[in-house]
Amino acid sequence: MKSEMKKKERVSQVSGTYLLGVMCLMMILVGPVHAATQELPDPETQPVMTFVQKAAALIEKEGEKIFPEFEKKGSGWFSGDQYIFGLDLTGTRVIFPPDPSTVGTNVWNLQDEAGKFRNQIIINEVSGPKSSGWVHYMIPRPGETTSRWKSSYVMRVKAPSGKEYVIGSGLYDMKMNKIFIVDLVDDAATLINKMGQDAFPILQDKTGPFIFQDVYIFVYTDKGINQVLPYNPEKEGTDLSNVQDQNGKLFVQEIIKTAIAHPEGGWVEYGWPKPGETKESKKISYVRAVTVNGETLVLGSGFYQ
Repeated sequence: MKSEMKKKERVSQVSGTYLLGVMCLMMILVGPVHAATQELPDPETQPVMTFVQKAAALIEKEGEKIFPEFEKKGSGWFSGDQYIFGLDLTGTRVIFPPDPSTVGTNVWNLQDEAGKFRNQIIINEVSGPKSSGWVHYMIPRPGETTSRWKSSYVMRVKAPSGKEYVIGSGLYDMKMNKIFIVDLVDDAATLINKMGQDAFPILQDKTGPFIFQDVYIFVYTDKGINQVLPYNPEKEGTDLSNVQDQNGKLFVQEIIKTAIAHPEGGWVEYGWPKPGETKESKKISYVRAVTVNGETLVLGSGFYQ
């Protein structure tokens, strides 16, 4: 209980907007620590990435005059629940086919049903040297009112006018994908590499970019002392090096060994309960190590099967 109260106190000291702003600043200062290039897009994510890349190329060539083309329903750019959206770097909508009347509206402080400042997350993802990435938030499908989880691929693009925009597209209720996990862990590594333990409240913030659906970041010391475990805060600060899953696997030890042995990152399979559950499910996690002030920290994230 005390651990949970301390955690809430740390997180409440800074708003979601401030945390995301700090993350953006850190990305600008140091850039990504590691690129997710070793995880090839699958048949579901590749079309989304190609769709956004084609739109970006068109904007780079034609500029702002092409924006209305993206809002034509039934066109190659807006069909069903697939569409291109766009924001300028202040959070003002420049393309939004589901409701074109909101174009010109600043949505920087708009929160979704999960409490996430989704447009801040979108813009901050690509505001530094990293010009593309995946983001996850809640939003209704076109024509619906109930929000669903959406995973979007976003890119920063510069028009001939010299003005920069963030455009993107995504799919609703997407199955979890390795490329999402690698992208998330690499962003977290960038943050920890710069901020050290000061990054932990950002990683623990359920309204921030590092927690969505049943996905979250965990952090251990190289001795197995847990530092970040958002859905089990009572375990933070404790030695979990000898914890076994139901098959007897000392998975924390394996996580640490894999991360240290593979600087480019590696995958570990083990059993762990989904958030809010007690029964173990198979979990596959991407893990990697960072060194901050001479201390090795191991972080990762995963998805359940």
